[in-house]
Amino acid sequence: MKHHRYRSAAGVAGAVLLAGCGGSSSLSHAQLDARATTACHKAVTSAARLATPGSGYAGLHSYASRLSPIVTGLVDALDNLKASAADKPALERYVSALRAGDRGLALLADASTPAQVTQATSLLSSQSLPALADALGAPACGASIPSAS
Repeated sequence: MKHHRYRSAAGVAGAVLLAGCGGSSSLSHAQLDARATTACHKAVTSAARLATPGSGYAGLHSYASRLSPIVTGLVDALDNLKASAADKPALERYVSALRAGDRGLALLADASTPAQVTQATSLLSSQSLPALADALGAPACGASIPSAS
């Protein structure tokens, strides 16, 4: 049961991923969707290359620590997108959820008690990335990486 908690937390952490890339002038909705979708596929691929976490806090720490830079890079890439005025609010909500997910990964990386794992997992699972990705017009960005379970 304890081992399952770590795998479940790692699977939720993996679901945090997804984002986009930049441009020099305001992007059309189609351009925003295309760039975000491309970047999301890259993020999922990068995350899928991570070895599944080992058991216990050490495995969870290692997995969250390796996943966080991927999420951070995606947040940076999204910040460089030049969304149109119509798309900007949805993009900002999506980026905000990714940042919250990255904070959850940081909590997970530092977790040393079951309560801390639960807190981090709760923060990670509270981010409704699929709905936010749909609102952004990039549903592929709502996909998750393969679960570690």
